[in-house]
Amino acid sequence: MLYQTLPCPALKGRARACPPTVCRMVGSQESAPQWRQDRARWKQAYDILRGQLERGEYKTGFPIPSLNQLEQQFPDLARNTIRKAVDRLEREGFVRAEVGVGTFVRPSDEWEPTGD
Repeated sequence: MLYQTLPCPALKGRARACPPTVCRMVGSQESAPQWRQDRARWKQAYDILRGQLERGEYKTGFPIPSLNQLEQQFPDLARNTIRKAVDRLEREGFVRAEVGVGTFVRPSDEWEPTGD
């Protein structure tokens, strides 16, 4: 199978044939989300990340992308906006953060969404 060669943010701009299942950054550069004006952007980023978790795009026990990688996925959002979305995911039990290690997906039976 052939993959489109794009600059990979994980490789600091060097081109690489990168399947989307290995590098989530490839698809995200091609189609950045269209932000609605009637809802806070951090809530929209939260909705996108929560949807990815609920669909199983990130497996239990494995890390979600780092803030640096999420900045590439959401290029028009400030780092603090993305951090607020991830903090909400942590507060609702979707993920757990380990300082200096990463943010990991928790088992779905531990999720406590607020319905917001």
